[in-house]
Amino acid sequence: MKSFMAALRSLVLPFGRTSGMRIIIDGDAGVIQLYDTANNLVAELGPNTDGGGGLWTRGLQNPQNLSAFLGGGELRFTTVAQNVIGADAEVLYDTDGSTYADLLLSSGGVNVADKRARILLESLPGGTNGTVYVTGDGTNKANLDVDGVFTAGNVRIGLVNTPAPGAAPAQTTATVTFAVPMTATPRVVCTPFTSAANLNVSNIRWAVNNLSANGFDVNCWRDSNFATSFEYIAIST
Repeated sequence: MKSFMAALRSLVLPFGRTSGMRIIIDGDAGVIQLYDTANNLVAELGPNTDGGGGLWTRGLQNPQNLSAFLGGGELRFTTVAQNVIGADAEVLYDTDGSTYADLLLSSGGVNVADKRARILLESLPGGTNGTVYVTGDGTNKANLDVDGVFTAGNVRIGLVNTPAPGAAPAQTTATVTFAVPMTATPRVVCTPFTSAANLNVSNIRWAVNNLSANGFDVNCWRDSNFATSFEYIAIST
């Protein structure tokens, strides 16, 4: 009975196999290892050097075989071969349990000195809005390229037309009402828009006023009896 229990401290499945596909359970080290048919270690579950535990897995990619490590609050990606890249890619979760809870996504780096791109998702207690940061590591900066349409809750863009004044010269007004009110009074940039090639046909003056979270007015004075089109962008901070 004692010899049987001693044997269970280290177990190989299928029993006795020394190469090829197998599972090794090492009770002394607290480790479980999985090997494939080519005798490659493809997964390992056990303690790590920081006092926690985790699951390590590897794949067979080209040109570099890649591995992943899942531990307490972290997911890391790197090459199976050592010293190929300078920094791992990682997903990290961090919180102090009272004042913040952060999730960090970080790109890897081929060289140690490479400038990595990071996305930080931060939430704060007390009803404060969460924040998404696009940043680099340390004092480095990161760029943000949007391939499609960029939409932001604090930005409104559009086209508005002031009517023809009738008895020129005179002033008319058009009101812009946002479909969804903004959270604060915005700053507005407004400029006339025309398809005419010759601009030396009339004089116009314009300004915006009555700004609020719900919209604004565009006032236009001109010396000819035509409607005027304006393009605008409104940004609240």
